[in-house]
Amino acid sequence: MNPTLLLHDLRRILPMWTALTAVTAAYIAVVVAMYDPRANEGLDALVATMPELFAAFGMDGASATLSGFMVDYLYGFLLVLLPMVMVVAAVHGTLIRPIETGSMAYLLASPHSRRTIAGSALASVVASSAAMAVAVSVTEAVCVAVRAPGDVALADIAAMNLGLLALWLSMAGVCALSACAIGNASAALWTGAGLCAAQFLIRMLAQADDGMDVLRCATALTLFDPEGLAAGEGPAVCGAVALAVAGAAMCVAAVEVFRRRDLSL
Repeated sequence: MNPTLLLHDLRRILPMWTALTAVTAAYIAVVVAMYDPRANEGLDALVATMPELFAAFGMDGASATLSGFMVDYLYGFLLVLLPMVMVVAAVHGTLIRPIETGSMAYLLASPHSRRTIAGSALASVVASSAAMAVAVSVTEAVCVAVRAPGDVALADIAAMNLGLLALWLSMAGVCALSACAIGNASAALWTGAGLCAAQFLIRMLAQADDGMDVLRCATALTLFDPEGLAAGEGPAVCGAVALAVAGAAMCVAAVEVFRRRDLSL
C-alpha cells in the first residue's frame, strides 16, 4: 500500500461517501425519532396489513425496546443496502473505471508495483467502509442520547456496527474479486453488484415466506445477527468473524489476480 495512492483513491470516493453517509445518518435520525413504545399497537396494525412485505425487509413488528426497534428498521434493510451501494461505487471508482478509461496505464507506468496499486485501491475501500461504520455509530449514539438516554448501551451499538462492518467487507471482497478477475468493465461491475444484490434479494424471499426459509443458507447475510452481537452471543460473533475473514481473503485474492492479469491498455 502506498500513502499517496491511498489518498488519491480516497479523494475519488469522498463525494459519493459524503452523500451516502449523510443520507444514512438522516434515515437513522428519523427511525430513532419514530420510536415510541406507546405507539406499538399502531405499528403492529400497520404491519398486519402487509405482513409479507414488512417481513421481507426484516420489519416484523414494533419492538418493545429501542435496540430491537433499530434492528428491525435499520439493520435489516437500510444499513445493508445503502452501504452496499457505497462499496460497489467505491470499487468501481478505484479499480474498474481506471481500467475502462485507460488511466490505469499511468499508474502501471509508475514505479509502483501492481500489488501496491491494487492494495492501495482496496485499502481506500476498507477505510471508507470503516469511516462509514464510525459515522453510523456516532449518529446512533447521539440520536439515542437525545431520544431515549440510557436505553441502548454504547457497547451494544459498537458491537452491532463492528458486525455490520464485517458484512460490508465481505461485500467489498466480492466486488473487488470480480473487478480484478473479469476483463470486461461492465461485466466486472455488474457481477460484483449482482452477487451482492442477489444475496439481499434471497434473504428477502426467505424472510417473506416461511416455506422458503431454507434459502437463508444461500446468503452470507445470514451470518450477520445484530441482536446476537449486542447480546454477545457466540454464534453471532463467529458469524461476524467469518464475514470479516472471508472479505479479507477475497481482497487478498483480488490483489493477486490483478498482479497476474493481462491488461490491454
